[in-house]
Amino acid sequence: MTNVANKLNITTGTLTTAVKRIIEKGFLVKKRSKTDQRVYYLKLTKKGFEALKIHDQFHKELADLYQSAIPEEHVEWLLQTLGQIKINLDNYRQELEDK
Repeated sequence: MTNVANKLNITTGTLTTAVKRIIEKGFLVKKRSKTDQRVYYLKLTKKGFEALKIHDQFHKELADLYQSAIPEEHVEWLLQTLGQIKINLDNYRQELEDK
């Protein structure tokens, strides 16, 4: 959980609360490792897979909507610019973490 929380830049407590809520809603199940009793695995339920499918479709439709608003000749420039913005934000976050 710590690795995931760090990757999402949230506390372990926040992640644990969110995971519990998702389990309660029936989207995930939590299973203990057979080899290490301290370790748990999370697995999507059928309901979770259905929600993921709907979520993926929503993102596809949203991406299509954005793409239809951008002339083809500007798409590559936009992708490069967004990529550079992400790099800059990642670097800035790293600087803050290093302080």
